[in-house]
Amino acid sequence: MLSNFFILSIITILGAFLISFTGLKKVNSVGLRFYVLIALVVCSMVFWTINLTLPTDIAKFGILIFGAVALMCTGIIVAAKKLAVGLSITLKILLVSVLGIFVGSGLLNLGIFYTLFISAVLFVIKKYHSHFIKEQEPYSIQIEIENYNLLPIITDMLSKFDMKVTKKSLTRKEDAVILYLEYQATPIENFLFARNIFRMDGVGEIIKI
Repeated sequence: MLSNFFILSIITILGAFLISFTGLKKVNSVGLRFYVLIALVVCSMVFWTINLTLPTDIAKFGILIFGAVALMCTGIIVAAKKLAVGLSITLKILLVSVLGIFVGSGLLNLGIFYTLFISAVLFVIKKYHSHFIKEQEPYSIQIEIENYNLLPIITDMLSKFDMKVTKKSLTRKEDAVILYLEYQATPIENFLFARNIFRMDGVGEIIKI
C-alpha cells in the first residue's frame, strides 16, 4: 500500500512541476520567473518537511496532493502572464481542493490553516506584485560596435533577457557598425542589458534613446 501511495505521489508532484514550468516558459519576464521559482522551491521544501513529520501514510499522501494542487495553480497563474487574471477562480480551486484533501485525511484543522495561509499569500501577490514586477516597456538604443564579433554576443543577450526586438538595423561607419535596436523589456532587464553593453570592450559610442 505504501509503495502505491509513494508512486502516485511522485507522479502527481512531477505533473504539477511540469505544468508550472510550462507556464513559466510563457512569461517574458526575468523578474517574474525569479519570484515564481523562489516560491516553488520554498513551497516544495515546506511540503516535503511536513510530509516527513506526519504519522500516517494517508496524511502524507494528502500533503503531497495539496502541494501538487498549489503548484498547478501557480502554473495556471503564471501562464496567464498577469497574476491578477483568474485569481478568484484559483482561490476557489484551492479552497475546495485543500479542504477536501484534508477532510479525507482526517486533518481538517491543518487543512483550514493552510487554506487561509495560501489565500493570504495569493491576496498579497495580487495586491502588491506590481511594486516588484513591472510590465515590459518600449526602449531603443544605438550602439557603435568596433569589434564585429560582439554582434552575436549582443543578440544572445537579447534572447537571454527575453527582450522582444521590434526593430533592428545595421549601418556601416568607416571601421565600425552602428546597431540600432528597438525592443520591449522590463526596467530591470533594460538596466542589465545596457550595463553589460557598457562593460564590453570594442564598443564605441552608446546612445540610449
